[in-house]
Amino acid sequence: MGGASRILSSLSVSSWIPSGYQSRTFTHLKEHGEGINHIAFEVANLEAAATGLKAQGAKFQREGAVWRGFNWRLAALDPASAMGTSVQLVEPIWELPSKILREQRSLRALLKGIHHIGWCVKDFEQSKRFFVDSLGISVKDVHTWGTPPSAEVMFFEIGGTYVEIIRPCDESSFVNSYLKEHGEGINHIAFEVENLGAAVTGLKAQGVKFQGEEAVVRGFNWRLVALDPASTMGTSVQLVEPIWELPSKILREK
Repeated sequence: MGGASRILSSLSVSSWIPSGYQSRTFTHLKEHGEGINHIAFEVANLEAAATGLKAQGAKFQREGAVWRGFNWRLAALDPASAMGTSVQLVEPIWELPSKILREQRSLRALLKGIHHIGWCVKDFEQSKRFFVDSLGISVKDVHTWGTPPSAEVMFFEIGGTYVEIIRPCDESSFVNSYLKEHGEGINHIAFEVENLGAAVTGLKAQGVKFQGEEAVVRGFNWRLVALDPASTMGTSVQLVEPIWELPSKILREK
């Protein structure tokens, strides 16, 4: 549906610990270990979003659950409708709880927000159907990595945060190795920082370890460093400092 209206407004991240041996979180940890469990997109109207997605053939696992502690209404898509990934739609009933707001303020000295989510897929066509046709999000940019190219990436922008869809270009691609081992789904999360050097120095002082050295991703105009998953609960986390606000090609398109 080429004329699909945009239904997403923003993206956020949270962490969970199990409250007991019978909790879903504990079961997930036993099966998958620590890491990203799901991605949740904020919508302005949950019923309208669910109705629109159902018209596109999307299926849901549950709908309309109210999370009183966080003041959210939530619907979970069937992973079969979202490239094998657990995806939720969330409509805030009110703003975030005061406790979370206080914790957010203490982090703002280091983090500016979520820069992008890396999502590995086997091909772009299903991704386009999900993001463009079902969710009404237009493709922002497409790039390749390496010479010759080992991976191709496609960007969608949602409320100032990017979703980076990554597919392999050949059998030897690191993306292909990841897909064989883990299947399609979230590969990493990247936080934007104002000063990458200061952020790295501060985290090292806290005992956080890093993988490799800082890299400049020239196609996207980012300076980037990857944290060691041993320091981030088994999850691939990156810190990103844009050299410019957005890649030049995206600026021209805007």
